[in-house]
Amino acid sequence: AVMRAVLRAGVYELRGRGDVPARVAIKEYVDVAAAFLGADEVGMINAVLDRLARKIRAQEFAPRA
Repeated sequence: AVMRAVLRAGVYELRGRGDVPARVAIKEYVDVAAAFLGADEVGMINAVLDRLARKIRAQEFAPRA
C-alpha cells in the first residue's frame, strides 16, 4: 500500500507539476519511500519513476548539444 501511494503521488507530480524538475520530484519520492520501505522497494520506485519521467518529460532528459 505504501509503494502504491508513493508511486501515485510521484506520477501525479511528474504529470501535473511541470514547475518541479523531474529529477527533483523523483528524489523527493525516493526519500519518502526510504523512510518507510526497504532498499529493494526504494530501488524499484526509483526505477519506475525514472522510466516514466523519461517518457512523460523527455525534453528534460535530452542530451544538450
